[in-house]
Amino acid sequence: IGERAGLPANLLLLAVRIERQLSRAVIQTTVLQRNRLAPAEVQADDLAMRAVALSQRQVSADSMAQMAQMLEQAVAMDPDCVRAWGMLAFVLVHRQLNGWASDADAAATTRRIEAIVARMDQLAPDGPMAHQARMILAHERRDWPAFLALARNAAAQHLRPGPHAGYGWALILNGRPDEALEPLETAVRLSPRDAMRAEWQYRLAWAHFMAGRDDLACEWAQTAALSNPELAWPPLLAAALARQGRRQPAREAMAVHGRRHPYWQRALERRLPAASNAMQEAREALLAALATLD
Repeated sequence: IGERAGLPANLLLLAVRIERQLSRAVIQTTVLQRNRLAPAEVQADDLAMRAVALSQRQVSADSMAQMAQMLEQAVAMDPDCVRAWGMLAFVLVHRQLNGWASDADAAATTRRIEAIVARMDQLAPDGPMAHQARMILAHERRDWPAFLALARNAAAQHLRPGPHAGYGWALILNGRPDEALEPLETAVRLSPRDAMRAEWQYRLAWAHFMAGRDDLACEWAQTAALSNPELAWPPLLAAALARQGRRQPAREAMAVHGRRHPYWQRALERRLPAASNAMQEAREALLAALATLD
């Protein structure tokens, strides 16, 4: 029995261990199910599994393009492949968020995600991938209250990093950055080596920037850029440094970011939509801070 102060951490560790045991049972069940699949269904599931494996190694324009191709092939082979449909919604939204797909494709992406949600509702409406797809659709429709409700429910039901990261982002979009810290930090703790960790770290940086904690915004933005420099977030590190009056480091950070993402301003609405008054004010604060570097 540990100290009372360590009870929350011990409970989290226990929950993670239970989740791992359950995951083993799910894998064993999946193997048994695959033995009953037709050849085309096996090929489709193999493609989906390859896409999942790739998503765990790298998040980049190239990897996402490969994943999209594999997943589209998978659902063409087997329209009942839940894993492929769920992963396809994830890939589509992150290609759009990072500018790895044309802005002209945004409406088509939303329609595709709508079709995915409809299919998931037929195949596995209560599964984690169906919950994720509904969250993604609410995000694409800019329905922020619905996104928050769906994300809260998913985080309560699934002790996995993705639902917690989604819940944190939903809180941020609804103007509640302080409440977003706990679910985002939980996502990082649950899977510290996850390929998506840079995304979650940027969300933490933005939450701190919104709340005026520029030192922590700097720390998380720098960590995120080191974790994955390919993600097309606005230059949070440069803005936070500028607000601290650290003009030379801010200019240096801006120069690095500008070389990596010369069209970052185009991504501002995709990445940081004016979903609430707090989001709008923070966006204006970011642009004002960067303007001092000219």
